[in-house]
Amino acid sequence: MSQQSRTKRFEQSFSRIEQEIVPNYIEGCIHWVDTIYDGAWSAISERFERGLSKYLAGNMRELDYDIEEDMMIENMKSYMDKYRTYKKLDDKQEFINSFSKEKYQYGY
Repeated sequence: MSQQSRTKRFEQSFSRIEQEIVPNYIEGCIHWVDTIYDGAWSAISERFERGLSKYLAGNMRELDYDIEEDMMIENMKSYMDKYRTYKKLDDKQEFINSFSKEKYQYGY
């Protein structure tokens, strides 16, 4: 596979992340996941970055890269769902209240 093809696939990955993760991300989630689940979010991100580096260097098959991408996105979605449950964000009032609480709880 050419470098140009790998670069295009890289762009598709980030487009997918922007579509599936970014709109559903809730402020404070990364910190909470890393604190509660012993650095899990950072570990997921670091694993994907290593896979991406290997793929872009031509040291990983596209199928293996696809698996890494799918695992990262599914794991992040799972942790975001857990955070949503923890914050009780499916309750409309709790969701609204979370915006003001978040800044004070984590110091953002």
